[in-house]
Amino acid sequence: MSQVNSRLDFRLVAVAVALVFLLSVPGSVHAGGCSATGKFAFTIGAGAGQLVLSADGSALMNLLPDHLFCEACLNGLRRLIGSYRTGDIGDGQCGFTLDLREADGSVITILGVVAFQGSVLFQAATVPKFGPGLALRTDTLTGQ
Repeated sequence: MSQVNSRLDFRLVAVAVALVFLLSVPGSVHAGGCSATGKFAFTIGAGAGQLVLSADGSALMNLLPDHLFCEACLNGLRRLIGSYRTGDIGDGQCGFTLDLREADGSVITILGVVAFQGSVLFQAATVPKFGPGLALRTDTLTGQ
């Protein structure tokens, strides 16, 4: 009987720990939160770099282009500024739209979905080398 009670106690402790963990995770991790804010490391066909998404909807992409995309860009970082938005697109999915402005005034639009722990999957873009891709929140990579 004491072995049964210890198994039951262990299960209760495991359930309690799981509940505490789920309740302590930031809201943006939950699919219902439909949020993607913070600093991200990303990779796309055009290169890789850092993406910063602010709570006010502003976005900053620092892109280190690859050699196949832009010969003139090889010497430095390409900085794109714009805005983003997220929203429920049904079936438990959270849509993501990122609009970035080029130096010449043209706009690059990237479409995707918010995934686990607020990471973003880029699915398509108005400039093909900007989609598909992946943006991972850097705080999930470092454990902070």
